[in-house]
Amino acid sequence: YPQLPPSAQKLLAVKVFRRRSLHDLHILLHTPEEWQAATLPPVEMVSFRVAGFSDALDWRPTLFQEPIIAQKTCVLCGVLYKKAVGLPCIHTLCMKCHARCVDEGSACPVDQKPFCEDEVEQLEVPLKYILNRTVACWNAPKGCSFIGPVACLLNHYKECDFNVVPCCLCHSTVLQSDILEHFKNGCSIPQATRLPTDNPATQDLRNVSKACLEMNKAIGKISEDIMSLQSSLNRCSEDVRAEGTRCKEH
Repeated sequence: YPQLPPSAQKLLAVKVFRRRSLHDLHILLHTPEEWQAATLPPVEMVSFRVAGFSDALDWRPTLFQEPIIAQKTCVLCGVLYKKAVGLPCIHTLCMKCHARCVDEGSACPVDQKPFCEDEVEQLEVPLKYILNRTVACWNAPKGCSFIGPVACLLNHYKECDFNVVPCCLCHSTVLQSDILEHFKNGCSIPQATRLPTDNPATQDLRNVSKACLEMNKAIGKISEDIMSLQSSLNRCSEDVRAEGTRCKEH
């Protein structure tokens, strides 16, 4: 289609997608970027919590790739429970929110339509269904690009390079993979109050930090010595009592 402008060629290619082979479509879209844009729709993800499935999954905000799953969440609290109820108006409530609605007059909180207990449907989401859903890593906000089934997420997260830990000195949040470099860069006080390295006060603060660490070690050694001394006194006391008992017998 050389007589058509590039934009029209792309549109035509997409329209004939169902009638032509992937090979033909690849020819019409000349670059890998154009090919990917035409065949892969943008990934849309929605975040919500699940509950009642496992300790590893429950109550952790998770990004799901299939927005339709959100239809199974409670219309009030937004949590996807393993067990829920479906109202006649097609809205879903978790057991807790359903009980509250019954106490308030048995009406749907969204459209105010009344319902009877014999009209509600008992719903249950299988664990297998959740494990097969596609999600992003819990460390996605920190830079992790993992996207896969929930069942794989549990193992991935254990070894994820984007897990964070608190620095034991400045208490800031640092990627575990960067903690050594963080220490080598001279971490000793919070970043917000850190002084320039050529400032005399910086060296003073480092000296104080070092002195505190040494003092803690010394206190620990004194504590061990006191415990050892207490043990010796206890043994001496037992020996004295034993000797006194022998003297009385003679």
